Amino acid sequence: MADPATKHSPLATLTVPDRLTGGTADVSLTERPFLGKLVLRGGDGIHDAVRPVLGLDLPAPLRSAASGRLQVLWQGPDSWLIVGERETVGYTEEALRVAASGLHAAVTDVSSGTTVLRLAGPAARDVLLKGCGIDLEPPAFGTGSCTPTRVAAFAVTLVQIDDAPTYDLYIARSLARTFAEWLIDACGE
Repeated sequence: MADPATKHSPLATLTVPDRLTGGTADVSLTERPFLGKLVLRGGDGIHDAVRPVLGLDLPAPLRSAASGRLQVLWQGPDSWLIVGERETVGYTEEALRVAASGLHAAVTDVSSGTTVLRLAGPAARDVLLKGCGIDLEPPAFGTGSCTPTRVAAFAVTLVQIDDAPTYDLYIARSLARTFAEWLIDACGE
């Protein structure tokens, strides 16, 4: 993995209004840059093979799971995104490769392809609903829910972290700034 010290966040020069970073507003917006991310793909046997490495069962469709320093997001049939600090993900990558050897499986580092924006607070759901067509109200979408979707015109993976509500939005680095600007505008309304 590349050294994060030589990398620049796609939102490094974006000015987020103080009202969205101070924690006292109805919504806050922050970036979670430089996380390590692996895509795990696998068919028969993959669940049992990786359980000891991850310390959890791979989540069911439209769900996420967390254990220790890793979060695992369902991405589609036989596909999961594993997220954590870069160092942790680096160790996990090798352990997953060993655990999945001999299976129809693949482990791919996709750390530099996306960034994560965190939208939190009592009004976070209302902000997302300005551009998202899925039902974000519990119980349809609650803590631990995860889905690839669109917010405005942007393809994101949307994960609800807690009941506050707090959401993590995974987006391509190349679109992160424009998406963050859209979110800032949506927060201002």
